[in-house]
Amino acid sequence: MEGDHQNASRIPYHHLWLVALFIGFVGGLTSGTFQPGPNTSSPYHLLQADAFLAGRLDIEPLEHRYDLAYRDGKWLTKWGYVPAAALVPVRWALGPALTDRGVAIGIGLLTMLVWYLVVRRLPHLGLPALGTGEVLLLTFYCSFGQLTFNLAKAPAASYMNHLFAFFFLSLCVLFLLHPTRGHMLAATAMFCLACLTRVSLFLIAPFFVATMLAVMRGNWLIWKCPATLKAGTVMGASIGLSVCFYLYLNYVRFGSALEFGNTFVDIGNWPDEPTHSFRHVPRNLWIYLVSPVTYSLTRPFVRGDLAGNAIWSYQFGVLIPLLALAWIARSGRPRIFVADNGVRRRTATLMAGLAIMWCVYFVYLLVHRWTGAITFGGRYLLDTQPFLLLIILVSYAVVRDQPVMRVFSMTCLFLSGVVQILSPRMLR
Repeated sequence: MEGDHQNASRIPYHHLWLVALFIGFVGGLTSGTFQPGPNTSSPYHLLQADAFLAGRLDIEPLEHRYDLAYRDGKWLTKWGYVPAAALVPVRWALGPALTDRGVAIGIGLLTMLVWYLVVRRLPHLGLPALGTGEVLLLTFYCSFGQLTFNLAKAPAASYMNHLFAFFFLSLCVLFLLHPTRGHMLAATAMFCLACLTRVSLFLIAPFFVATMLAVMRGNWLIWKCPATLKAGTVMGASIGLSVCFYLYLNYVRFGSALEFGNTFVDIGNWPDEPTHSFRHVPRNLWIYLVSPVTYSLTRPFVRGDLAGNAIWSYQFGVLIPLLALAWIARSGRPRIFVADNGVRRRTATLMAGLAIMWCVYFVYLLVHRWTGAITFGGRYLLDTQPFLLLIILVSYAVVRDQPVMRVFSMTCLFLSGVVQILSPRMLR
């Protein structure tokens, strides 16, 4: 009874920390006014929601028409319709009072809540429970310390896609922590929603299904279990239907299932180059892995290249998995797990699968012409950032018992948030 009373008394304390983070998040994005402010120059998802409410697919653009497709005298958005469809009931209820800046704040708060739950449920992976301060810091890092915070400062339509996809994949990660069959199917549904928002994520779908099945079984020998293969059939069918639905939308909008709208977009004075080519690899390697963000003691404190910058120079949390790998290689397998061998194998399988998906998608980005300009940091890396984020959290659990490594890791997590708070707003 006494233990129950103590646990009950601690719950409001944890949630009070979360409320403080909520207030700081909204205040940071609104410069302390706590008012979302007017729309950005391209609130296309809200305009698309208006079109849905009017029974149309084409939208009525405002002054700016950047990134819109123009076909047969109509302006069309070229992205998936999941964000706009999700906003339809809210737009219907609030009307013009709903702005894209308000949407970005709302989706950011929901994403913060998801990662708070992820951090609190890390023991499902066989890891020891974290202290209150650690939960606060890791939640701060997962919300303030991600590139999503910078994008939410001026959430233009292309930025909003990343915010929604990041939210869906964050929910996917939350379901993966307790890999029951129902949770795996829910994770697959969230993955499909992310793919329908950022279509390039379909490229890693086979690796996603294989990882889910391996986590359910506890190893990569998924073909040896009929029940696992049956679940894989359902997952594969869900993703296949999502692919067919997106191709159908392409056909309805652009006259061909394989036309994704780029043919009908005016790219201005950009040189004519292939969208995918190995000639882009050297430049993209420089942008994603070498070119650093620059810092100054005077305003602006943080400066970035419009084409993007190396992830390690602003997302310091990525250094923690490297530190954990070095520690494991030096000291042998660390005894950080408090669960049985089955949970350990499942966690190791999950980490390997997440790392494979991140690497495969990164290779795709290397041959892709665009890097997300205009942007701060590597915007397209956000597509699989939730997978890397869970790896970072687990890596922190690996090194947290070593005092020097713990301080270094906590500093990296905190400074990542500071950088995003100080990062420049790239659009208006």
